[in-house]
Amino acid sequence: MLAYRYSLMSALKRGLVSGGPPASRLTGYGSHGIGQVSGSLNDLLLLDSVPYELHDGKAKRITDVSLPFVMVTKYEPEYRARIPSDSPSVSLSTLRSVFASGGHGASGKNSYTPFSVTGRFESVQVKGGKTLSGVKGTIFGIACPPWAQEISYKDIQCSFLAEDKAQGGKVEDFEIKEGEVYWAIGGRYHLGFPFDPSYQDMDLES
Repeated sequence: MLAYRYSLMSALKRGLVSGGPPASRLTGYGSHGIGQVSGSLNDLLLLDSVPYELHDGKAKRITDVSLPFVMVTKYEPEYRARIPSDSPSVSLSTLRSVFASGGHGASGKNSYTPFSVTGRFESVQVKGGKTLSGVKGTIFGIACPPWAQEISYKDIQCSFLAEDKAQGGKVEDFEIKEGEVYWAIGGRYHLGFPFDPSYQDMDLES
């Protein structure tokens, strides 16, 4: 599975928060993704080829805004795990163990691992202190390997979109007792560097 990423997380942290590809062009790279919106640094979720801006527990469709950091993939799940109602609930902290349950090579520990969680969530805690309770929807995210933390997100990053397409946010934690987890192991990725002149003046190693 090929993933596309624009810019480096270290550049974003050092102030390169504008420019980048417009949200309307993301489908040229894939169907699902996560990133940041230029200027505001609100969260971006690309779900089923539709881009959404997420802020304060709300979601809205966007088209022309630029994205100073984004990761996109043509999402084709290879593994599936069902969460039965009589089993322990799944949360952000237990996702890695769900991946490992897929068998030899399914953990994705050293690769980019795009994933989704669908069903009725007991709760979804999103950035900004909001908690969405008893809501149906989809979480999409990417589990990043430890070696890539300076160029990508740290560990597992994901966002939620409710079934009504009006609620959502960057996930800080969640609990689901019945649903499904899907994931794939990334094999290749393409990295696009910023053309902004300030990028060349940054010290990205300090």
